[in-house]
Amino acid sequence: MELISRNNRRRGNPQNKAKAAGTLEKGLALLEWLSRGKGEFTLMHLANAVSLPPSTTHRILAALGRLGYVEQDQETRHYRLGHKAVGFAASILQQIDMLREARSLLQNFVSKTGESITLATLEDKEVLVIEKVEVFDRPRLFLHIGRRAPVHSTALGKVLLAGLPDREVLNILRRTGMPRLTPNTIVSPKQFLHHLRRVRQLGYAIDDEETVLGARCLAVPVYNHLGRVIGALSSSGPTSIWTDRYMKTVLRPLRNVAHELSVRLGYSPWVNQ
Repeated sequence: MELISRNNRRRGNPQNKAKAAGTLEKGLALLEWLSRGKGEFTLMHLANAVSLPPSTTHRILAALGRLGYVEQDQETRHYRLGHKAVGFAASILQQIDMLREARSLLQNFVSKTGESITLATLEDKEVLVIEKVEVFDRPRLFLHIGRRAPVHSTALGKVLLAGLPDREVLNILRRTGMPRLTPNTIVSPKQFLHHLRRVRQLGYAIDDEETVLGARCLAVPVYNHLGRVIGALSSSGPTSIWTDRYMKTVLRPLRNVAHELSVRLGYSPWVNQ
């Protein structure tokens, strides 16, 4: 009992929390310095740059190296940004480019159709909404900018996963689970993979009251210059309005927006077939 209480005190100790926060700040300072410079840096150069003892700097760099954020040249022993840090930067730039190119297209879609439209990406095994243009005289559904949503029930999630190999899809589903959100939610991985094959064939996905009862949604993929799915566009509405016939009238302009956005991001349907 004494050991448990001592461990509990250690985990909740304000001094330990402050120390952890301080270490995080120092690590971020090192990453920021590495990102500003060109080439590689010695341990002493980095220690002086962030005003830390060389031993502390080395310990933080070693931890960042184990996580892939920093790399050390085995011959010169100099440090540079690692593949994970570069990947984050590329991901942020990609999202910025996509947002800049998307905004006018989303506004045009709303003007032409009278329906809301959402732009999302796959972030940490979830759907992340990064932009949305709404029609304010329609009922608001659950997605808004910054909101995360499940991949297995939403049309956005299905389109994003359809761009991945089945093995990677299964790995994501194992980590996130497939909770039943409504009676229509697909909760079997085998059935979901079969469903994704259909999504790939059609080039779009439908959420037919699988996330929220009374709501239907259409989603289509957005491609980059390599032909990879990097985002998804969706439009949704209440089942009282969004009949099968009505959804067909929304699908065409939604596909047009996705195609134009993909082309602006470097996608070529002829090269990337």
